[in-house]
Amino acid sequence: MLTNLPDELLDEILFYVNSEHDLISLALTCKRISRQVNPSNLDFRTIEGTFAGHIPNDLWKDLVGLPRLYQRKIRKIRLEKYYEHNETRHDYEDNKFHLPASLRYAKAYGPRIEEDMIESTRYLVNAIHHLDCLVEFRWSCSTLTTLSLLRLLSHSAPLLECFNVMRSRGADVCLNDKVSLPAVNRTLNHLTEITFGCDRQSYTDEPEVLEQIMNIGPNVEGCSVIFTDPYGTDVDYFFESTSSIWPELTTFEIIF
Repeated sequence: MLTNLPDELLDEILFYVNSEHDLISLALTCKRISRQVNPSNLDFRTIEGTFAGHIPNDLWKDLVGLPRLYQRKIRKIRLEKYYEHNETRHDYEDNKFHLPASLRYAKAYGPRIEEDMIESTRYLVNAIHHLDCLVEFRWSCSTLTTLSLLRLLSHSAPLLECFNVMRSRGADVCLNDKVSLPAVNRTLNHLTEITFGCDRQSYTDEPEVLEQIMNIGPNVEGCSVIFTDPYGTDVDYFFESTSSIWPELTTFEIIF
């Protein structure tokens, strides 16, 4: 039956298959479906990589430049930074990326000037605006605060289930005022897992900001908070607030 459908209808059906394992199983049934699944569907489900430097602008720019047909197929973004034991070492040869063939190879760079980071942040914001079927977002080099990114995702990715964001490691890297961001929260009812870092510069240790973060995802079941400034944080407030705002919470972890 599936093999008799036009490409457009078959592609629309495959779009609603969320499991990559199921897509692979479908691809193994016949050549016709295999051509439809791979690479246009399977390769674009997950964009992931580990890196030592900063993600170059080209990656976010290429995501923005993708045809709309491919943008809506992206479900997961996992871009996580690892740190060398020796902070003065800049060896970026171990970067590993899983990217669709249509995207240029992304190589992480070392420290950059503020203008580069502003440009990269603007491309990031623009890319998120186009990824309305995203269910997982992991980004460990953010130049935006947790609340700002959650607001942005609440407007563009209503199906988001997992949010894991850490601020860019460095002194004063916060570019909220350099880009256009939504000021009003929307609710992410599917969000069940959240991880974020707290420091003085991200202002996530302020009670009213924390409450807004919690209200965006009222159905969170698992939460991890990483404090980079434990002496300036009211930890007791976290315990009191989460129990009242997140009634579904089953796992809560605080890391210093």
